[in-house]
Parts: sequence; structure tokens; C-alpha cells
Amino acid sequence: MYKDIFDSVKDNFSQKARNPFLATILIVWLCKNWRLVYGLFTFDGKTTQAAKLAYIENYFKTYSFYPNLGQSIWYAFLGLITCYVLVGILRLIVDTYENIVYPRIRKATDHRSIVRKDVHDEALKNLESLDIKYQEERRERIKAQNELEVLEKENEESRTEIRKIGGLNIEIEELHNRLKEYESDEQDLNDLKKEYNILLREKLELQLKLDKSENEKKQAVIDNEEKNQIIITSYKMNIEKLNNQLEEASAIIQKRNNELLGSWNVMRGTRPKSN
Repeated sequence: MYKDIFDSVKDNFSQKARNPFLATILIVWLCKNWRLVYGLFTFDGKTTQAAKLAYIENYFKTYSFYPNLGQSIWYAFLGLITCYVLVGILRLIVDTYENIVYPRIRKATDHRSIVRKDVHDEALKNLESLDIKYQEERRERIKAQNELEVLEKENEESRTEIRKIGGLNIEIEELHNRLKEYESDEQDLNDLKKEYNILLREKLELQLKLDKSENEKKQAVIDNEEKNQIIITSYKMNIEKLNNQLEEASAIIQKRNNELLGSWNVMRGTRPKSN
């Protein structure tokens, strides 16, 4: 924490110290009050703290602090203006020498380095024309670069859409295969239903035969009781066998129905939603 405060104060002081106006004020103030500064650094070892403070107090009684500071600010302002004016005059002298005096000296000493005005003007026109062409080509190049970036972005979007379409095609193929399996299971179920209906018809026919046989038995002669009993027993066994077959077929059909319903629910749950 203290290091951050110290660094902040140090940076602030460095920025202020680099300010030419504040530095000029400080230099002017030190020049005006050199006696005070010199006296502060030349006290002998016998001088007490009270004598030092009295020396400073007496000095500021003779030279008031605020008027002295105001004069320092005024002198610093005049000094900065004088410096900038001198810098401007120096720049004027340098430019005058480079643009007027030096060309005349070259003209007087070396005629081959002097160019006629019409040739110079023509060269300037050609240079301006080349600069205009360069700017136009630069604008065209920037425009082409922007168009290329737009095309690359559109191409990337197209590739993304193609990848999405590929994923959808895969999902559609999976759904198509599941539909084929469902159709195959449905065909098997229809075959089982047909077998069930055939067995049911056979059962009904046998039941009708049994009923008919029982009726005939009641009307038949008592002598044929043993023969009829054998026939009836055989019919009952066949009917019991058919009943067992019908129960097995019903169980298989119920199992296949449950499997198909489960497959159909899974296929509906995984099907992609349409936008």
C-alpha cells in the first residue's frame, strides 16, 4: 500500500518536474533568492536551530514571500516567451538559409544542380499525378480487401450450413433406418396376427365339430359310446393344444406390440424439431 502511494507521488512529481514552466519558475526563484539557499547550506556547526529559523524569518521579512513568488512567476513567463520567440527566429533563419540562401549559393557555384522552373513544375505535376494514382489504387486495394473479407465470412457461413445439412442428413438416414425396422416389425406383427386368426378359426371349427359331435353323441346309439368317447377325447386334446398355441401367439403379439410402442416413442423423442 505504502509503495503504491510512494510510486504515485513519485510519478506525479516527475510529471510536474518535466513541465518547463514550473522548472523555469523554480530556476528564477532560486536565482532571486540565492542568498537564502546559500545560507541554508553554509551554516556552521555552532549555529542552533533557533538561529537558522530566525535567519529564514528575517529573510522573508526583508523579501516578502508572495511578492517574491509573483515576481518569479512573471520573470519565468517572460523567459518562456523570450525562449519561444528566439526558437521561432532561429527556425526562420534556418529555413531562410535552406530555402533561399543555400539554393542561390548552389546556383552560383554549381550550374548543373539548378533545374529550370518549367521542368520543376512538370515534375511536381507528375508527382501529384502519381500520388493521386497511388491513393486511388490504395482505396481500391482496401475495398477489394474488405470484399474479400466479406466473401470469406460468407464462405465460412456456407461451410457451417453445409456441416449442419450433413448432420441433418445423418439424422434423416438414422430415422429412415428406424422406420424400416418399424415397418419390418409391423410386418412381423401382421404375420403373427394372421397366424392368430388362422388358429382362432381352427379353434372355432373344432369347437363347432365338438359341439356337433356332442349333439350326435346324445342322439347316437349307446353302443358307440366308447368310440365317441375316444373321438371326443382326441378333439379335447386338439382343442387344448390349440388353446396353448393361441396363448403363446397372444403373448408373442403382446410382446411385439410393447417393443414396437417403445421403439416408436424413442423415435418420436429423438426426432429433430422443425423450425
